[in-house]
Amino acid sequence: MGTIHRLGAVLVTVGALVAGPAQAFYAMNAFRIEASGADQMVVYPRGGLTYMDGWCAAGDFAIALLNLPPATKIWLISEPPRKARQTLTFSFSAEGAATTNGLNVIGDAPLYLTAGAARAYCRESIAYWTMR
Repeated sequence: MGTIHRLGAVLVTVGALVAGPAQAFYAMNAFRIEASGADQMVVYPRGGLTYMDGWCAAGDFAIALLNLPPATKIWLISEPPRKARQTLTFSFSAEGAATTNGLNVIGDAPLYLTAGAARAYCRESIAYWTMR
């Protein structure tokens, strides 16, 4: 019986991927993100998109979909502050990077986050590590 449920889940997932836009990916925080050019990705808003949500989606996209190492550097391209219903753009290149990463930091911090550090902003990751 469990095999049938797993097969059904796989078929639903494949169907959703086929029906969705090319290169679209739903990160573990349920935000849609897709590739935008050779080295950029765009996180699409739905209610409550924060910079933490955007970083989570970018890190999850890099690791889970693109299979990049957690040490891969990611830069925010969209200059804060973000307006309502505005997307967030991230890049694997520092070219055109925003002057801040959109997060509250103490002291000097790099403008990039590694894919692993970005993915750590996912509430699901935080819950996993704090509930252990």
